[in-house]
Amino acid sequence: MKKIFILILMSVSINYCLFSENEITVFNGGTHLLELSLYSTFFMGTTARSRSFGNTLSSRLYDTHLIQLNPAGMAVAKKNMLSFDLVPGYSFDIGNLYSGLQDEVNNAVDDTIEKDESPNIEKNYPDLKTNIGQSGGINQFGLIVNNEKYGSFGFLWNKPFYLDMNFNGNALNFTVEDQAIKNEGTNDEYIELTILPLNMELFSNAQISMQQSNIAWGKTLNEKIAIGTSVNFASMSMESKLNANIGGFIRQYGGDTDINVAFDDPNTAYRNTMNDSIDIDFKGRFIGMVFSTSWQHSENWAFDMSISTPREKDLNGSLHIVQHTLGALKLDADDDEDTFDVELLKPAQIAYTNRTEYYSDKLKLSIPGSFAISATHQKGDRKFIFSYEKPIGELSLDYSCIRYRDGENRDTTGVFIAYADTTNLNYKVGIKPKHIFKIAFGWTHFALSAQITLADLIADNIKDSDGVQVKTSSIIIPGLAVGTGFNLNKNTLIDFNVIALPSPFLRTSVTWYF
Repeated sequence: MKKIFILILMSVSINYCLFSENEITVFNGGTHLLELSLYSTFFMGTTARSRSFGNTLSSRLYDTHLIQLNPAGMAVAKKNMLSFDLVPGYSFDIGNLYSGLQDEVNNAVDDTIEKDESPNIEKNYPDLKTNIGQSGGINQFGLIVNNEKYGSFGFLWNKPFYLDMNFNGNALNFTVEDQAIKNEGTNDEYIELTILPLNMELFSNAQISMQQSNIAWGKTLNEKIAIGTSVNFASMSMESKLNANIGGFIRQYGGDTDINVAFDDPNTAYRNTMNDSIDIDFKGRFIGMVFSTSWQHSENWAFDMSISTPREKDLNGSLHIVQHTLGALKLDADDDEDTFDVELLKPAQIAYTNRTEYYSDKLKLSIPGSFAISATHQKGDRKFIFSYEKPIGELSLDYSCIRYRDGENRDTTGVFIAYADTTNLNYKVGIKPKHIFKIAFGWTHFALSAQITLADLIADNIKDSDGVQVKTSSIIIPGLAVGTGFNLNKNTLIDFNVIALPSPFLRTSVTWYF
C-alpha cells in the first residue's frame, strides 16, 4: 500500500520535490479520491455456469456459452434456450475495510520527505479515500433456437471487460526553502534566501470497455458427430485523460537580489508552465471465427475440439502526452547533492521549463485464438471434464509514437544550452499465453473447477526506474471457481458463482428452456 500511495502522490511532482539539502518547511497532503470499478471475464467464461465448470468447451454443458466456445455443442443439446447474466454492483472504501491504511499513508509521506523536511515543518497528512468495486448490471445475453432440418442457431452478446477509474487530487502543496551565504568572509557577506511554494491539482479518468457478439450455427451429421461454426464481432474502446495543474512561484532575495517569478505567467517571453496532460482515445472492431466438432462417443463419454482464430486490429484514434520539467532541477543528482541548484537560478532559468511531448495514432491490439480439446465423462448427475488449450497469438498492446523534446540543459560548466530532438519510439506490453489446463467436477447441483494458465510477460522497450530494459518473465495465472445451480421451475435454471477467482463476484445466470 505504501508503494501505491507514493505512486499516486508523486505522479505529478516526481522530480520536482525530491530535494536533498533544501528544506521543506510546509507540507499539506491535500485530499485525494480514487474510484475504481472493474468487471472482467476475459478467458473466464461467458456465463456463470461456464465459469463454474472452468470455461471448458464440453458439449455436455447445455448452456449458451457453447455459442462462443463450441457451436457444435448447440446441435448436441437440441434445446431452445434464452439466458442472461446478472452481476451485482458494489463499492468498498478500503480505508474502512483496512484500518491500517491511514497509518501506511502517513508513513509513506514521512519516508518520502524524511531527509528534506525542516525541524519545524508544518505538516498535514493527506486525506485519501479509495473506493474500489465492481461494475454491475446485465453483462451477457444469449439465445439458441433449434431447427430439426437446418440445425441450431445461436446469438450471444457479452461484455468481457470493463474498467472505469477516476482520481481527483486537490490541495497538495509544499514549500521548499534554501539559504546560502554570499561573499562569505568579507564585509559584504549576506544571506540569500530562496523560497519555492508549489501547489498541485490532479484530475484523471480512464475507461476501457470491450463488448462482443457471436452468431453461431451447429448441426449433427449423425447420432455421434456434430459440427459448428460461429463468427465473433468485438469492439474495443480506450479513453484516458489527465490534467496535472501545478502552480506557484519562486522568490530569491537577500543583499541586492530580489527575484520573483511565477509559473504560468502570461507576461513572460519564455515557457514557464509545469502543467502536464494525457489525452488518449482509441476505438476499433474485430472479427474472428470459431470452428468446432463434437463426438458423442457413448452415453458416458464425449470429446470436443474447437479452433478459434487470433484477432489483430490497428485501433483508430490518437495519443497525446505532454510533460514539463523545471530546468533548474538537477534530475540525476546523487544523494549528497542538491537537486534544486539555487546557485544557477536566474529569471529565465528559474521558471524556464523543458517540455516532452508524445504523439501517436498507431495502437494495435492483439487477441489470441486457440486450439482446444476436452474430454467429458458423465455418469448420472456427475461430470468430470478435462480441457487443454494451446493459445495462438498473444494478448498485447503495441504502439508507436513520436517523441518531441525541447528546452535547455546544462553542460559540464553549468551553462544552459538550448536543445531540441525528435525520436521514434515503439512499445509493446501484454502477455503471451502458452498453455491452459482446465479441470472441472460437477455433481447434482454443485460444480468445482480449477484453471492454470502458463504465459510469458511482454514488455518490449519498457524500462524500469533505473533505465534498464525489463526482462521477459514467465508467469502462472491460477483460476478457481465453485458454483451451484438449481431449478426455479420446470423450465428455468439459475446458476450462481459462489467463488470465482479471478472473475466477477456473485455472478448469476438465468436460463429459460423453451
